[in-house]
Amino acid sequence: MLNHVFKIECQEYLSDIFDGCDSLAMFEERLRQLKGFVEVDNFVEHGFQALVEALIRYYRWIPNYYVSTSTERESLIHGHGVNNAGGNCTVGVFCVNDIDKPLTANGNHLTTFWANSIASPYDVEASGTNGMFVFSNAKQVHEKTIEQFVSLGQNKNIVFILREKVEAYLTPDFWAFFQVGCNIVRKEIKKKILRKHQKEAVTAAISAGGGKILLPTGTGKSLIEAEIIVKYIGETKTPVCLISTPRIVLTYQLIHMISEYLMSRGIDAQYINLNSGNINADEIKKAMTNAGLISRDIPSTTSSKALQEIYDKNYGKCPIIIGATYHSSPKILETNIHVNVALYDEAHNLVQNVGRFSNGFKRDVHSIEVDHKFFLTATEAFTASDEGSGMQNKELYGETVYSCSPKDMIDAGEIVPPFIHIVRVEEYQIRKSLQGDLEIGSLSDEIVERNVELASTVVAAAYNEHKERIKSNSAEPDAIGAKLLVVCKGEPALAGFFASEVMKDFRAKNPSVKFYSISTSSGAYLNGEEIRGPGGNFKEKFMIALKSLQDSDEAIILHIDMLGEGIDVPGITGIMAFRDLGPIKSSQTLGRAMRLCDTDREKLYEGKIQPCDFDKMRKPHAWVIIPSYSWSQADSRSRITRIVLKMRNELGYMPFENVNGSPADGRIEQFHKDDKGMFGDRPEEAIIIHEVEKTDYYQFIDMFDDEILSGGEKSIEIAKVITNIEKKRVVIHQQPS
Repeated sequence: MLNHVFKIECQEYLSDIFDGCDSLAMFEERLRQLKGFVEVDNFVEHGFQALVEALIRYYRWIPNYYVSTSTERESLIHGHGVNNAGGNCTVGVFCVNDIDKPLTANGNHLTTFWANSIASPYDVEASGTNGMFVFSNAKQVHEKTIEQFVSLGQNKNIVFILREKVEAYLTPDFWAFFQVGCNIVRKEIKKKILRKHQKEAVTAAISAGGGKILLPTGTGKSLIEAEIIVKYIGETKTPVCLISTPRIVLTYQLIHMISEYLMSRGIDAQYINLNSGNINADEIKKAMTNAGLISRDIPSTTSSKALQEIYDKNYGKCPIIIGATYHSSPKILETNIHVNVALYDEAHNLVQNVGRFSNGFKRDVHSIEVDHKFFLTATEAFTASDEGSGMQNKELYGETVYSCSPKDMIDAGEIVPPFIHIVRVEEYQIRKSLQGDLEIGSLSDEIVERNVELASTVVAAAYNEHKERIKSNSAEPDAIGAKLLVVCKGEPALAGFFASEVMKDFRAKNPSVKFYSISTSSGAYLNGEEIRGPGGNFKEKFMIALKSLQDSDEAIILHIDMLGEGIDVPGITGIMAFRDLGPIKSSQTLGRAMRLCDTDREKLYEGKIQPCDFDKMRKPHAWVIIPSYSWSQADSRSRITRIVLKMRNELGYMPFENVNGSPADGRIEQFHKDDKGMFGDRPEEAIIIHEVEKTDYYQFIDMFDDEILSGGEKSIEIAKVITNIEKKRVVIHQQPS
């Protein structure tokens, strides 16, 4: 079977393309005739690229061959693999309109293909043989271009397969192979059914026509957004919907999720990715075809002109759904697009001094004219004045149309309760060669907190203890692996974990633990693979890698500020922050671990387990791991502890933050440096004390089973105490002495 996206795009026209087709010229002409009927601008080019893939697979020219994604194709690398000699190789496919015009190095960007081929991640040997294959429907390559590559020593490395040679391989058996490879058996997309609280939220939102929806992280706000869109499509058939988020990765996630939700209901739509990232649309287009819908391109742009053109082409034909970051949303103001429905995800980011966007951008987002505005968040943010940009301003945000507290959702079984694990450094010594003649207790907080070796020691010790806790509290200990999300202080700290000797030693001793990291400056690290720069599309690849983690996988995930909001990775078992996050970010980060794992969610929704059946769950708890190794962290530790306990135990508690300034958020420009550097050195001794909550009050009740069953004098009083505990749903916890 073929992997190129063309096999998705051509599904409705297989017979029109292939019946009786016996030449390249006929194939090209049929694609040109169909171009006006297919919602793909580069349909002819895609067809020729797919033909090349079919040739490679049919004749086994490259045994281990991978077709590039839509994002990778932008770098002119259309495929890559290992050639027959065992070396890395790449494939570039150059489809031209004028077949008589020779290919040139600059005009057809052959030098770009060459440069990208020898660069990471393809790493074709520059002086090798058969490392780069250039396929084209052109008749020849310009003689000066040939001379240029010969002068570079590439006469044996670059192989040109042009029109005449391609034609020679197009046998009747090949055409049959190509047509069969393009055929897709359609599969029904499983419908996601809303839970009780989600249905109530949608009903309230549609009835009000706008307003705030406040629900804890992990309780399915994305599905509520999708169903609101479905309701308005039912009313107006072709509405223009805007989905705004604070981050590119969250925008990717919502486009994927909402498109799947709509396709499972047979709803066709035009999706637009309005931000500086490039979404990989191949999987979505495949799902469109599987659902029997038009396979549409999903353009990525930040151009208001391009946005207007896409809108003009599709307005009135189908719903238009624009996924945008808050930074890019104001581009709509430069068009004549009228938005019918806007959904503002993680809406607290629209409040002044919250998040990473300037207040000017936030004002522009609020100024977009929309018929119906819905603001969704787990954590409201307020300003001093009711007339400011705080979420108490009803003119901007409307009324609260629906809300549930974290406590409500824990009791309903929709998220798991959090527990606290404090990792305290009792004693430490840092090498005198780095810090001078300093005695224990005389090191400043600044020196301690900048010492990444000490931080790495804490992470390693915390992870090992966390792993034991996960196993001991799971109903299926062999099926659950510890996945710890670590919030670093900044770029130097994140880089320091990878440079740390302690962490290198930990990784050598724990090869099953996968390592991931992400930041704007350093890109993504995917358990051995480094992806940098916008061309690498590192943010989307990072999220795909995390979402593909199995329950049994073990992992440590490092980030600074990218994964605190909205990201759906249900397998995370604990979070650990090395900086004060404040009430909003603490709650949002904690929400990464409070999501049900997929297996427990399925069992809950199928009625196989009931809410709060923790002893039957694979992942019954979320752990908040608090590193504590200096006096300056005492306030932060206390603050996080209070947030966790309130969220779990106080009926109706919903985290919020009063905004009176912009706190430091760990970015590299805010990191203090001096001549001693930032990484520190390995501690000679670090005694770690673990202070871990008892996770289940039923263990407390078990201590009195004998007295209750004996029918003695105290049994009635004990039974009353236990009943009272259960009514209040108080979780008894103990700290080791």
